[in-house]
Amino acid sequence: SKKYKSCFIAFISEMMGEFYEIEFILESENPVEKDDNTQPVEKNVSDYYNSLKQANLNMKYRFESFVVGSNNNMAHSACLAVAESPGKDFNPLFIYGSVGLGKTHLVHAIGLETKQRYPDKTVLYISAEQFFQQYLDSVKNKTTNDFLQFYQMMIDVLIIDDIQFFANKTGTQEVFFQIFNGLHSAGKQLIITSDKSPAELSGLEQRVISRLKWGLSADLQMPDAQTRIEIIEKKLFKDGISMPKDVIEYLAYNINSSVRELE
Repeated sequence: SKKYKSCFIAFISEMMGEFYEIEFILESENPVEKDDNTQPVEKNVSDYYNSLKQANLNMKYRFESFVVGSNNNMAHSACLAVAESPGKDFNPLFIYGSVGLGKTHLVHAIGLETKQRYPDKTVLYISAEQFFQQYLDSVKNKTTNDFLQFYQMMIDVLIIDDIQFFANKTGTQEVFFQIFNGLHSAGKQLIITSDKSPAELSGLEQRVISRLKWGLSADLQMPDAQTRIEIIEKKLFKDGISMPKDVIEYLAYNINSSVRELE
C-alpha cells in the first residue's frame, strides 16, 4: 500500500478513463461490515479526482513512472523532499533543462504527491503562457486585485512551467513578483521550471531573478545510454508492447536528443 498504491491508482484510472480508489485486502481478512450512516467512498474519491482536475494535474506524471538516473537524481530527490514537506525546504524549487527531459513530469509528480499527502492543500499547476493570459484578462476586466488575491490567498503550492515566457513582459513580471513575495512570506511552496538556469535567463528583471535564486536550482541532463534503455523498457511495459533487446539498445544508443523523442 505504501510503495505501490498510487501507481496502481494511476494506471487503473488511466485505463478506465475515470478515477478509481483501490484497497488491498489479505485473503485471511474478514470483510469489514459497512456502517449504513457512513458516506459512500465514491463521493470522497470523486472530490479528490475533481481537485486534481482543478489543479490542472496530469495523473500519468507520477514519481513511480519517472526513471531516475545520474542525469536527474538531484532534481528527483529535491522534488520528493518538496512533496513531503511543501514550503519547508527548497522554496522556491527551480528546475531547468532542455525540452523533453522530464521537467513537466517532475512538477506534476510533486503536485500529485502533495495532494495525496495533504488533501486540504490547494495545488495549482499553470504554464507561464496561461498565467500571462490570465493577467491580460484581469487587466482588460479591471480585476487585477482579484487576480492577485486569488494567487496570494487561495494557493498553497504554485507550479509555474516555462517561466522564460515572462521575458520582456513587464506587467506580468510585476504581478508575479508580488505573488511570489506573498506566497513565500506565508510559507507556501513555489515550483518553477525553465529551459535555462536563473543566471542565464534574459528579459527578466533582476529582482525577479534574485527571487528565483532564493531556493534550490536543479538541472536535468540528457540520460545516459543505460538510463535510456530503462526508459524504453518502462514505456514498453506500460503500453503492453514487446521489443527485441537489440532493437531497444539500437534506439537507446542512437536517439539522444530528448526523452520525448525516445518515447
